[in-house]
Amino acid sequence: MKLRAKILLLIASLMGILYVLVAAALLPEMAGPSVRKSRERGEAAAQMLATILELIPRDQRRLALAERREIFNVQPAPGEWSVCDGDDRVVGWSRPEAPPERLDEKQRDGMNIVRHIADPEGREAWTLYLAAPPPDLALERELWALFISMLVGTVMLGVAVYMLTLRLVINPVERLAAASRLVAGGHGILPKVPHSERTDEIGALVRSYNAMVDEVNDLRVNLERRVHEAVQNLEEAQKKLIVSERLSVSGRLAAGVAHEINNPLGGMLNAARSLQKKAEPGTRDAEYIEMIVEGLGRVQNIVSSMLRFARPTQERGRTDLAEVIDGALLFSKHRITSMNVEVVKEYPKPGETHAVITGNRAELGQVFLNLIVNALDAMAARESPRLLTVSAGLRDTRAFARVADTGLGMSEETRKKAGEFFFSTKAEGHGTGLGLAIVNHIVNEHGGTMEIESAEGKGSAFTVWLPAGEEGANVPASKQDARAGA
Repeated sequence: MKLRAKILLLIASLMGILYVLVAAALLPEMAGPSVRKSRERGEAAAQMLATILELIPRDQRRLALAERREIFNVQPAPGEWSVCDGDDRVVGWSRPEAPPERLDEKQRDGMNIVRHIADPEGREAWTLYLAAPPPDLALERELWALFISMLVGTVMLGVAVYMLTLRLVINPVERLAAASRLVAGGHGILPKVPHSERTDEIGALVRSYNAMVDEVNDLRVNLERRVHEAVQNLEEAQKKLIVSERLSVSGRLAAGVAHEINNPLGGMLNAARSLQKKAEPGTRDAEYIEMIVEGLGRVQNIVSSMLRFARPTQERGRTDLAEVIDGALLFSKHRITSMNVEVVKEYPKPGETHAVITGNRAELGQVFLNLIVNALDAMAARESPRLLTVSAGLRDTRAFARVADTGLGMSEETRKKAGEFFFSTKAEGHGTGLGLAIVNHIVNEHGGTMEIESAEGKGSAFTVWLPAGEEGANVPASKQDARAGA
């Protein structure tokens, strides 16, 4: 049963009880005087009839009762009556039909006014039984009017109470129930109940519900956002897992290739050194052989670095960043010359502390070789000026090395993705997307960081920050060119 029906049934029951209680309280007060007046009229009529019968001789009483002339003329007019003789036999009564021989119990109860009629001759007395006359019809009409008025008033009061309850209780509760069902099974933004200015418990309940809906909506929106972010993070993690697996396979393959190259490379290097010993110093052949020996040595270092990268080692020592950068420049000298690139070196001046760190010289050489090659690639599609600026120095307890170019530069989106595995802006077949990723890895292994500055059309700058070695840890910052640590 719904709340409306329950409240309606409750109000109807209460109004019915109220109607009965009011009627029980008012009716006796209104009917009492009329009943007493009717009783008094009956008593007066009985007294008058008894007096008349006492004045009539005994032998004429039966005739008088049979004709009933005097009795009908008595005022006030009697109601139903009966007269019994000394033997309790009926000798006359008010009804037109013949009287019974004796009155039964029910007839006696109906005529409850009793008068004994004295016998002038001293014989056995008769008895008069008389019923009180009915109340006035006007009183009955008043009572009916009262009953109807009470009934109409009770119904109107019930309707008023129901309408008031409907407005103050039922409607707000039903709105809350409907909104709660939407909260239980709804999706999206949950609806709120119309704001109420009431200060009672219902108003407080509506305000509390709306506050709860606001909080749930906020939580749902945030939850959807967090779920979306979690899904994105999961997708990124899956991509990185795939990349890691590919790197793992590539690393094992590269380690195998490097191992296979290392043996013939060592033989070639030994042969070149033998030729170097036989060449005349200062001749062009000696110069070329020296370049071959140096190149093969660098290739051997790179192969060894690949092997060490696949199987990390802790073999590190005192390393001057300026010397490492010079080595990378020497290895790229042929391309620098062919592209007509101007190289500017900004190193510590004589007497100033060099940027010395504790690190793996071969791995750091791979870092700066990658950065220089990337800078040359960035300037390949641009005409003059082609300027490559390399810097090294100290800042407090950190050493830095910077490679800057005047190439095409990078967009903000490209700059943010630089360093991710397999991300490359070069044409297919000209880049693997591993160069900066390997640089990041080596720098991180040395406890350092790399900063990238770039703008489209204005070139790029890569700055590597590394912990300074014991010799330069507490030395004041060197007086470098303003661009050195930018």
